Amino acid sequence: MARKNAAGHDFTPQEALSTPQWYLLTLILTISVSAGIALISIAADTATDVAGFTAAGAATLVGVMGLFNGGGRILWAGISDKIGRMPAFLGILIIQGLALLAIPHAGNVALFYILAAVIYTCYGGAFGTMPSTAGDFFGVKHAGAIYGLMLIGWSIGGIIGPMLISWLVGEDGAYVLGYTVVGIMALVGAILPFIAKPPKHPDGTSAVS
Repeated sequence: MARKNAAGHDFTPQEALSTPQWYLLTLILTISVSAGIALISIAADTATDVAGFTAAGAATLVGVMGLFNGGGRILWAGISDKIGRMPAFLGILIIQGLALLAIPHAGNVALFYILAAVIYTCYGGAFGTMPSTAGDFFGVKHAGAIYGLMLIGWSIGGIIGPMLISWLVGEDGAYVLGYTVVGIMALVGAILPFIAKPPKHPDGTSAVS
């Protein structure tokens, strides 16, 4: 749950856009989306080629994983309420990155399901956690509008992830290369939660309690 501003001040969308924190949070969302959607975009092909799924089994996998996407939004939002927003994003990016590194080596259906579920859960978790993070950083009054602007990260990630993984995997099926690069990208992105701190309001007061 987003907390109330300490001094009763809320950032307007224009004020939020003038802070580096808005761009850091949007970058966190972009990286998480890019990493998660990289798998989503070629999940069926990866499952078939790496873990030996049948075409029908791969189609079922894609459908089932949608549940983990939705569940991840609830799960990680709840976790962030307990441990904090930035520790939650740290967990999302590290777990997502490690699972991406592992998934091209998942040679059986059960392990592939587990790793895919983890990645989808973290992908959804970024969406579930960022709205309340916007409230914590910039105040609750305009948090919806500020988060709405952050969704540019979803658009960018939705382009970068599929294009990058498709280019890396290529016609030769270089899944290890593709998922290693994307996994490392997520792990490097885990630096950002250490940097992102709630900004000061333009009048010099703290934005949050």
